[in-house]
Amino acid sequence: MERFFTMGTEHYQKVEKVPYEYRLRLLLTSKCMFKCGYCHNDGQRQFFPEVCTPDDYEHLFAAFNQEFGSKRVVLSGGEPLLREEVDEIAHRLHIAGAEITLVTNGALLNRHRSMLKYLHKLHISLDTMDSELFNQICNTDAFEQVVDNITFARRSRPSLRIKINSVLLRGINTQEQEIEKLLALGEKNQAINCFIEKMSLREDPEFIDTDDFEKILIQMGLKLIDKNLLKATLSFGNNQGRVELIRCFCPTAGKTIDPATFCNVNNNTLFINPDRSINPCPHAPRLIDLDDGIYKKSIDILQKELRSVINGLGFMCPLDRKFKI
Repeated sequence: MERFFTMGTEHYQKVEKVPYEYRLRLLLTSKCMFKCGYCHNDGQRQFFPEVCTPDDYEHLFAAFNQEFGSKRVVLSGGEPLLREEVDEIAHRLHIAGAEITLVTNGALLNRHRSMLKYLHKLHISLDTMDSELFNQICNTDAFEQVVDNITFARRSRPSLRIKINSVLLRGINTQEQEIEKLLALGEKNQAINCFIEKMSLREDPEFIDTDDFEKILIQMGLKLIDKNLLKATLSFGNNQGRVELIRCFCPTAGKTIDPATFCNVNNNTLFINPDRSINPCPHAPRLIDLDDGIYKKSIDILQKELRSVINGLGFMCPLDRKFKI
């Protein structure tokens, strides 16, 4: 199934197709030992208690899979590896048939070697190869540990799909020399380098648009091989290396003539908080409770609750002019 949306004429002229498959994103914890200044904590606007159990997550996946026919599950946080039951959660979801992506800062990966066999994809955050800058950005001294654990993950799972996620920060990872170092790390570990637009809805000196960064990469000799509204893919090194550029969803929606409809049509992710609630919008404090379906262990009720959230995506979008007071 394909979804379509036309951007406002002041921004884009053509209809874009966006890949369609829903993802269940499980925010296992609000805790993180890094304190990155730009972090929006996957839309968590508050600290959530870790109420959702491994059994609950198994039931959530069963309902999600039956309702939407998707096996895609993302484990994130906070830092998901700080969740005490993370290995059990990953194991049970894997047995249930989930294709699991772990999004992590990477510092604790070496303590969870057995968990790696349950993963379909691994995304590790690393914004710069400058250790001093990294430690300043993340308020930590874990640079060497993160870099070592990227190699550790590759050696432990030679066939695992690994991405190195870097939030685009002007002046920090947008110069050719720094980009080359990040690409070299990715190439060494057979990992895709993924550069992600910084979440910014106002003037920000660190912000750089992915289109502008794409031009830098092309000037460096990379080749554009695919592009849609939210993502571009480039290649380098005799087509062996891969780079992805990811637009931030909400600012992209805000540039359209109808942000609410854009969200409803193109948003494919359900964010489940650790307390069994869903926040359909990272910019609005509206939570939807899943307790009824979870307490009753009812797949039918959970399916209806999840479908209701999907149908309501974009409702009262704060970026949409028609909803502004």
